[in-house]
Amino acid sequence: MTLHVSKVLGTALQPFPILISRPVPWSAWPWLGAALWTLLTAGLSGLVFRLLEGRRAAQRALLDERARAGGVVQAVSEAIVALDEAYRVTLANPAARTMLAHPLPPGTDLRAVVTFRSTLSQAFFDAAPFWESWRPTEFPRA
Repeated sequence: MTLHVSKVLGTALQPFPILISRPVPWSAWPWLGAALWTLLTAGLSGLVFRLLEGRRAAQRALLDERARAGGVVQAVSEAIVALDEAYRVTLANPAARTMLAHPLPPGTDLRAVVTFRSTLSQAFFDAAPFWESWRPTEFPRA
């Protein structure tokens, strides 16, 4: 194999052509390096592709599981209300909306919707400790 290079230097009025010709034997080419580079990039590309496919499959499975769980929450006959740290509704099923007689859109402060009334006792019930603690709060005894 022969490598040929042709370049014209200078100006159009005084061209200075340069012609270079050099024989290059096949043994001078970096065949091993090129083959290793090709295998390495193909292997890394395959690995990245498999990782991305695994991530997509996991995301699809997570979305399917969320949809299935959301369907169960919506279908259950008991009232379920999920709240964030500020007692704002993040999820409410139809049974909760019916029980509280409120549409409970996301972001509704549940403390403004729910009121406590004691029917068996005339004792006062302070609702503040109920909302401020995650522990069970006792209702007034009759």
